[in-house]
Amino acid sequence: MSDASVEVQADDGQVRVELAGDIDMTNADSVGERLTSAVSNRTVCLELDLTGVTYIDSAGLRTLSVLAGKLQRLQIELRVLAPIDSPARYVIDLSGMTEFLGVDQAGDEQADSEQAGDEQADGDQAGGDDQPT
Repeated sequence: MSDASVEVQADDGQVRVELAGDIDMTNADSVGERLTSAVSNRTVCLELDLTGVTYIDSAGLRTLSVLAGKLQRLQIELRVLAPIDSPARYVIDLSGMTEFLGVDQAGDEQADSEQAGDEQADGDQAGGDDQPT
């Protein structure tokens, strides 16, 4: 069985769940059960942090999809945090489920601008050698 950790913090209708490790066919059902049990009748928003997920396969994606469907029926907001350069985000984007899962893309613009700034700085350093002395 692959290792996955599920840490839940609940505070006045707001639930934050941090997933870490591998989520695959060997543990997706138990991860799904733990995610579902984190939701109470007082939950208004579930924030799912996938930053620590090192691997996710189709069974893991199905678990997230089922959770998203349940929360949608219950009118509970789902916010998924998955950094743009993370393994989980790569698989979610590749599957076309980014919007359906409610992946928070606010940090993407900042990461894109930082990357562009890094590339600009690299270009400035490389171009500095061509100036006449």
